[in-house]
Amino acid sequence: GQPGTGRDDGLDPPTGRDEEQPVIMRIEFEGNALFASESLKVFMELKEGERLDPVALDEDMETLFRFFDRVKVTKDPVPGGVVLRFFVSENPLVVELNIYGTEEFEVAEIQEMMSTRAGYPLFPYALATDAEDIVEAYRMRGFHFAQVPEPVITALEGGGRRVEFTVVEGPKVEVQEIYFRGAQHVRRQDLLEVMQTEPLGFLPFLSDAVFRMDVLLEDLVALKRRVEAEGFL
Repeated sequence: GQPGTGRDDGLDPPTGRDEEQPVIMRIEFEGNALFASESLKVFMELKEGERLDPVALDEDMETLFRFFDRVKVTKDPVPGGVVLRFFVSENPLVVELNIYGTEEFEVAEIQEMMSTRAGYPLFPYALATDAEDIVEAYRMRGFHFAQVPEPVITALEGGGRRVEFTVVEGPKVEVQEIYFRGAQHVRRQDLLEVMQTEPLGFLPFLSDAVFRMDVLLEDLVALKRRVEAEGFL
């Protein structure tokens, strides 16, 4: 709370949300070419015409580091408050994007899954997301042990970057057989019918025996409902 103001907003002075903080008259950017200043302001907590909040400023700096390689801010006093000036440096361009180790997917298919692209700025935060998306695509096709290690980034002459992803596909995991234990009062076939997971079968080319953990979890729910429908818990 703020003594003497009649307000009890739960905020103590260390948070910076007190009336001693100056009003933000303007927010300006220098060095931004790809992202317009007005667009960047939309993502920020701090707003023109409101009081400066040091906590929100820290959060905004973290946000801007998602868009830029370097960020510096100055607080310049002006009549009525301060002007916040953010001096930014654009992220380097991805000049080369190489993907190794893919057999199940075409390289072009992998590239379509990714936000990192040649000819566009390198956003370090997107690299981990790209790796996760690639791994998920492989697991959907049965490569349960697929991995994508941290990509290698190389600085090139002229300031660009080479980004190299390596995919470790691992073995494709298929369901050879499905066993039920303790199901004495429900037929095996009735249980199999409610499951999406299928065993390999006699004709492998006609069965979809790919092992997917997310599908198996759905199958467990379906099996529980099927057994409960028979009056068993």
